[in-house]
Amino acid sequence: FLLIILIFSGYFFYKLNSFEKNNLSNKSEETSSLMSTAKEVITKEKKSLKGEDKNRINILLLGMGGEGHNGQYLTDTIILASINPTTYKTSLVSIPRDLYVEIPESKIYTKINAVYAYGKKNLESKNLDALSPLKKTVEKITGQNIDYHLMLDFEGFKKIIDELNGIIIQVENDIVDHNYPGPNRSYETFEIKKGTHLVDGNTALKYARVRHVSGGDFARLKRQQEIISATKRRSLSIENFINPIKLINLLEILEENLQTDIKINEIPAFIELFKNINTYKMNTRVLDAWSPNSLLAVSHILLGNVNAFILVPRTGNYEEIHNLFNNIFELDKLEKVASEIEKEKAKIVLVVNDDKNNQQLQNIFKKMNYEISIEINPKLTKNCEKETKIFSSINNKFYTLDDLSTKFEATVEEKSFDDPFTDFIICFPLTEIEKLKKQINQSDVNEFEGGLILDNSGNILYNKN
Repeated sequence: FLLIILIFSGYFFYKLNSFEKNNLSNKSEETSSLMSTAKEVITKEKKSLKGEDKNRINILLLGMGGEGHNGQYLTDTIILASINPTTYKTSLVSIPRDLYVEIPESKIYTKINAVYAYGKKNLESKNLDALSPLKKTVEKITGQNIDYHLMLDFEGFKKIIDELNGIIIQVENDIVDHNYPGPNRSYETFEIKKGTHLVDGNTALKYARVRHVSGGDFARLKRQQEIISATKRRSLSIENFINPIKLINLLEILEENLQTDIKINEIPAFIELFKNINTYKMNTRVLDAWSPNSLLAVSHILLGNVNAFILVPRTGNYEEIHNLFNNIFELDKLEKVASEIEKEKAKIVLVVNDDKNNQQLQNIFKKMNYEISIEINPKLTKNCEKETKIFSSINNKFYTLDDLSTKFEATVEEKSFDDPFTDFIICFPLTEIEKLKKQINQSDVNEFEGGLILDNSGNILYNKN
C-alpha cells in the first residue's frame, strides 16, 4: 500500500501541473514554488532506481506502534517486497517478529522486532542510522541487499484507511480474542464475524494485529498481506483516485507518520515501474514454522532470564531462506528440484553419539521430505567435531547431495560404505546437534506465547553473548 501512495504522489503532481496549464493565465507570476517543483519532477528525465542494475529492487516495509504505544519502536510487521523492473514480477515475503537473531556488530541477541528499538536507543544519539542494524539483519536472513525502506506507524495506518472511507476484507472464520492489547497495559476483546466487512482504520489495525486465534502469528502475517491487497483495491477505486482533496490529505498523513529513504526525484521512476505491475499475480510467502514446508522451527531460550518462545531456521542457518529469495520470481524451479529429489529416493544415515531425542532429529528431516535412519557411531562422529560433513558413496543422486550440503553448509567427502545400499552418511558437530534437538514439535507448542519481548516494566529483553 505504501508503494501505491507513491503513485498518488505522482498523480498529485500531475494534477498540479494540469491546474497550472489550464487555470493560470500568468504562469511566470502566479505559479507557486510547489507547482514548479512538481512540474520539474514530472517532466525531467527519470532517475534510475537502486537495484535496477541487478534487475531486482528490494524494498523493506515496516510497521510499528509509534508514539503512545507500549514498545513503540518494535517493528512487528517486517515485509520484504521485491520487484523485477524488466518483467515486473513482484513478491511479498513476511518475516515473523519472533525470529531470534544477533544484532550486527553488538554480540547481542534478541527477537528481530526489537532490533530497530536497539538502534534508536544506541545509535541515534551518536548521529548514526538507527535503522541500519535491522537492514543488515534482514540482508543476512534473506541474502538480499535492501535498496529502500518505508516505515509506517499505527496512527498513520488508521488515518490512511479512514481517509479511504475504509477497506473491504474477507474474514474466513469468526475471530474472538479476549486478550487484545488495550490502553495502559490492559486487555480488551476483539471480535469479528466470518464474512465480508467494510472496516474503518481502527478495526483494520486490530484485524492486522490480532494473534490469540487459530494460526497465531503466522495467520496474522497472512492477514497483513490481505490488508495490503484490500487497501490497494480501495485506493484505486474511482471515488478515491480522482479526488485531489483525498490525495492531499494522504500526503499530509504520510508526512507525519511515514519514514522512507525514497527521494522525491525517484518518484517518477517508481510511477513508471508500478504502472506495469500486476498486483494480482504477486508471489506472497510467510516465513513460518507450521506449514509442511516451513523453513523455520520453534525453539525456546532464556531471554532476559525469562523462558521465551523463539523461531529459528530449521537447519541452523539461512541457506534455505536465501534459496527461497533467490528464486522468489520463479518458484517452479524449487518445485522441480523437490521433484527430482523425490525421484532419487536416497538412503540417508545420520550418525550420532547417543540415543537421546533422536526421534526429534528424524522429525526434522521428515519435514524436509527425507526419511533417514539413525546410527550411534561415536568413532565416525569424531570426524565432525568442527564442521558438518556428508560422506557420499559413488552415485548419481546429485540433487539430494546438493540440497543437503547447501541446507546444512556441509563439507562433502567421498567414502565407500559397508552397506552398498547407503547413499549418504551425515554427521554434525555436537553443538549443532544440540540446537536441532532443542526444536519443539508443533503439537507440543503453545503458539500464543510468541509476543514475549518486553518485561513487566516495558523494557526490551536482550541476551548478551
